Amino acid sequence: MILGQADGSDSLLTRYSQELDTRVWRLQGQLNRQEQDWSVRGLGSSEITNRNLPGFKPQWKNEFVLRLNAEHRFNRDLSLVIESAGQEYQDRAARFIVERGSVSNLPNREDVHQVSESLRSGDDTRITRGSVRSGVKWQAGPVFEVHLLGGGAFDQQTQGEGAGPSGRGGFSYAPEWDNPFKMEGDGWIDQYGERRNHEAILAMRTRQPFGDATDILDLRWINRRNDLFLGTTGNVVRRLNDELQLANSLVSPVGNDMIGSYDIRFRNTNVDYDQGDIGAGRELDFVNRFALQGEHGDYFGMASYSYGVEDRTYGGSLILGRRQIIQLSGGWSSDGDSVLFSYNAQKLAFNSPDSLETSDRDRLIHSIRHQSIFYLLSDTRLVVDALVVLDHLVNISSVRSADNRWNRVFRLNPAIQWIPGSGWRNTTDFEVLANYNVYDFEDAVASTSLRSNALRRWSASDTLIIPLMPNWSAEIASRYDLEDRGRLRWDEFVQELSDEAQAYYGSLALQRTIWTRATLTLGYRLQHRIEDRLDRNADGSTRRSQARDYRAHGPMVRVTTTRNRNLQLNMNASFLTVDDSAQDETTRHDSIFLTLLYNW
Repeated sequence: MILGQADGSDSLLTRYSQELDTRVWRLQGQLNRQEQDWSVRGLGSSEITNRNLPGFKPQWKNEFVLRLNAEHRFNRDLSLVIESAGQEYQDRAARFIVERGSVSNLPNREDVHQVSESLRSGDDTRITRGSVRSGVKWQAGPVFEVHLLGGGAFDQQTQGEGAGPSGRGGFSYAPEWDNPFKMEGDGWIDQYGERRNHEAILAMRTRQPFGDATDILDLRWINRRNDLFLGTTGNVVRRLNDELQLANSLVSPVGNDMIGSYDIRFRNTNVDYDQGDIGAGRELDFVNRFALQGEHGDYFGMASYSYGVEDRTYGGSLILGRRQIIQLSGGWSSDGDSVLFSYNAQKLAFNSPDSLETSDRDRLIHSIRHQSIFYLLSDTRLVVDALVVLDHLVNISSVRSADNRWNRVFRLNPAIQWIPGSGWRNTTDFEVLANYNVYDFEDAVASTSLRSNALRRWSASDTLIIPLMPNWSAEIASRYDLEDRGRLRWDEFVQELSDEAQAYYGSLALQRTIWTRATLTLGYRLQHRIEDRLDRNADGSTRRSQARDYRAHGPMVRVTTTRNRNLQLNMNASFLTVDDSAQDETTRHDSIFLTLLYNW
């Protein structure tokens, strides 16, 4: 779920979801208030996750987050700032339930009843952390601002706890909009006894015109420290992260209908640990990209080439990475009709000067996509989406050459959409999908050891909305899937089927619009999936046997609010009865997704 929230509004959000063995509750509140000389902003959220796995006791995970910022302005230049933050995280690890019983050898004595014994299968996790700071913000002139705050922080974890001072400071230099230079910095530190966490950020941005061209430079330095407990022993390892980022973009018009750009992206990150057996690491990325894009009338296009360096150092082992990308796209759009073609080619090479490193590899990926929309009639349009992906991976080291493979994906998805103005709606989709994975080195004689495989699927779906009377409509949806899987010999283009499946999904629902503000949908849905296994007899013939028969059916309900500024409700629930041949008894598969948002 993605929720957009306008600044300056207060809101309360609650969300609940339940599916299979997992339940999640979430409550979130946001506060934005302006009272005379006070400005208050707050955000709090609590999320609880519960899982019930067979053979385990219930597992719980709780997370609580609270942030509060208040500012009181004394005059135009000076303000009092108060901020606090808190976090509590608890994860109770799953524990086995072992049933044991005791039987007496004495006659005429009843057996002792079974009892349950819990065995640990992991460690519980708990983190409680918070900080409170207060200070001042000084507006030194119209373009320069400084803030400085101090307070205290505490941290409690399963392995240990601590408390100490906390502080934050920074500045911002932001001239008028026509000034090309801007600079800002911010940093905070929390002390937890002998442990400490901190972060410092310094950023600079400048914009410089050169005739018709414009150059934008963004430079950023980030330094972080995290003191982490290492395992359950209480030992602490210090993780230091130092990162430098640079981004530069030069944009210039090329002719009347075209724009050219040259982009540079640089990132250098050093990660070091001062204790334990964890070695230092380094990541370096440097990308050059040239691009041309333009449009002329109803036509548009783009072409780009980039060359990047991706060097990695982990535990003293250096891996040199090189990535080249070519992108081409173009199309046409007019009066609602459109055609788009795109091509993407990536070549990756990872090499290490260490002869013992086995991760060296080359990879080549081609991706071709087509999207088009054509109106066949004024209320009927054809939508076509096609995709081809060719992915080839080659491991340089002989010990990993058995994983050299080709991956080929072919997908075609045409759809017809009928949208008349009378309230009728109909969408018919067809999809053909084929996914082939082919390994270069296999024993073609021993067919049971073949890893090359194929998945093919054909699908057809249809959704029809029928207006019945004012504020009432009916929705009929159906889908049919036919798929097969099997081992593949690409050289002969022969597939030895191992599994076949066919599935049908259908639903029928009535929809009611209430007071033009809410939509209520009540319906019934069903699913039926049959899976067959194909084996080879000694004489070479194929033997088919049913591996699984899955049936699910039950009511469903959906509620959605519309045209209401303060209250938004979305609920989607289904209550299915499941008959599965892989299980001895009929089971339930209920799912509920509920979101309620209130703004004031």
